[in-house]
Amino acid sequence: MSGKKTLMVLISLDHNWKIFSQGVIQMKFLRIVVLSFMSLTSASYGNEVHDVNIEKLEKLKKIDKNDAQKILDYCDNPLAWSALNYSIEVDDLRAALLIVDYTMDINRKDCAYSLKPSKHHHQINALQRVLYRASFIHKQKSLSDHQQMLVRKLIDKGIQVDQLVDFGQGSPTVYLCMFNEVELVKELLDRGVDINQKSGRLLSSALACGYVEMVHMLLDQGADVNLIDMLHSSILGQKCELIQLALDLGCNIHKTDVVRTSMNYVWSEAKKLDGNIPCNLQALECLHFLLTNGADPNFWIQEAINDNKSPNEVFSKSPLGIALRIFDSEASFQQKWYQQFLINLLLDYGAVIP
Repeated sequence: MSGKKTLMVLISLDHNWKIFSQGVIQMKFLRIVVLSFMSLTSASYGNEVHDVNIEKLEKLKKIDKNDAQKILDYCDNPLAWSALNYSIEVDDLRAALLIVDYTMDINRKDCAYSLKPSKHHHQINALQRVLYRASFIHKQKSLSDHQQMLVRKLIDKGIQVDQLVDFGQGSPTVYLCMFNEVELVKELLDRGVDINQKSGRLLSSALACGYVEMVHMLLDQGADVNLIDMLHSSILGQKCELIQLALDLGCNIHKTDVVRTSMNYVWSEAKKLDGNIPCNLQALECLHFLLTNGADPNFWIQEAINDNKSPNEVFSKSPLGIALRIFDSEASFQQKWYQQFLINLLLDYGAVIP
């Protein structure tokens, strides 16, 4: 087929694709775009072609043969995903940046997992995929230049940005908070994303990561500091300066998360940080900071008395009760020293056994 005829097919399809099923046309459309370019590389065209979209033609000329063949391969990927989702899954962001211009369904969702794809698994779009892979697969602390470009391009193309997913960290906006993308988050908020989605996850994520600028931007945009107890999230990072920031913002040091106060949270997170021994220097520093800022080691016991319950029923929930229950006499000398120091610290600040 000549370059002129191929372009005419492309233009006709581009103007009339809505009369077809999107599920059938998606791959065919992108395939014709690429094949049109491959035809153009060997065909001549000139002033006799008057109804060509010159801008689209110039874009086609920028795709080299290798990219064209690669995109064709992605159209026929073994998972039957969209070429856009598949290119992101295999970390070919350069190809993804090209595909975005021609994909007909920017919000197409495919399985979140490529190893064992199933229609029963979570389905995510291209924006969720690139952010999920950066965070959980590659363990990145910030987005690369190509990832930033792709995220911005997807947003500009109108991809859904306020969808919540049932795994990982939630919405794309939460991911961007964790990557400290202040301007992108602000742009999404300006586009109508709920700043208090998922019970304030944006604000707590920014605080947990230590992004002070992001925290203040979210507060300026109307984030509800009372929606959650950010102390729990700040302690995830084991940073006393973040706890101080949370306290300055008005967080209740005794507010509970399910059955835990912020002091109990120190124990559970310290256990994750140091194998099976829920003690380390960071946890000690964190607990000492809470105690010096007014945390009551007998909070649960006093709550039981106020509710006319036996203090013994809730002692196991108190920091001292937890410390005594999991004290390990078989631990190493250093680990036992940490545990003993922690118990003594609680006793010094008035912890009691009912």
